[in-house]
Amino acid sequence: MKLEELAFPLTAEAFIAFQEEGTGGKLGANAREALAAWVPGVNLSFEEGGAGNQEGLRESLEWLDSRISANEDDPVLWRFYKSARWWVVYAWEWGRREREGVRV
Repeated sequence: MKLEELAFPLTAEAFIAFQEEGTGGKLGANAREALAAWVPGVNLSFEEGGAGNQEGLRESLEWLDSRISANEDDPVLWRFYKSARWWVVYAWEWGRREREGVRV
């Protein structure tokens, strides 16, 4: 599955399947649970992008940046928060493009 094939709002099942395809195997229960927990936040970012809510994006990124900084010594959590940050920005941009009528 290509990134462009994911549809917003995301479902936990589609998001996990995309992640598993990218890693080349089935993720463990803890990883699947963690990814599923992030889906509502990613979808909220998509909605905020659609509404042009830059303040919501800024707040999300500030929080994630604080988690990234706080976990510099834990490579697993650091990568997780970096990835979550990327998804928040990607979803916000996708929502913005939809609002502006730009083909996504």
